[in-house]
Amino acid sequence: MTDPMPNYVRAVLALVIGPLMCICAALVIQVAAEFMRSSVTTQGHIVRLTYGKHHADAAFQTSSGERIEFPVSTMRSMIVGEVVVVRYDPANPNAGPRVDSLLSIWAFPMLFGSAGIALVLSGARQLCRLRKTA
Repeated sequence: MTDPMPNYVRAVLALVIGPLMCICAALVIQVAAEFMRSSVTTQGHIVRLTYGKHHADAAFQTSSGERIEFPVSTMRSMIVGEVVVVRYDPANPNAGPRVDSLLSIWAFPMLFGSAGIALVLSGARQLCRLRKTA
């Protein structure tokens, strides 16, 4: 017969780490929402491919006329000269401009939140199973 302690420890770890991941996701969502509120959009373009078709450098011009380049990574292929919508903070345009897409802004909090929820659910399920067998 196997010792149920490792399963218990895994369940408790999942129930500790899962909520922490959800809290981190909530904080990142708050930062992303603030970025969405304070940022503006403009038209930019892909200036070069850096590491294949999914990694490139994009450039845009701020409302004050400053030209800014920044790295872009996407799941879809890009080509040099392609027009992209860029979202940036006009108060600090060099701080984290992003291509204005769902994944570029919300992928990290969605991933962290989903993983946190999955850990909480699996930990709770495991604890329920352990209680039934005890």
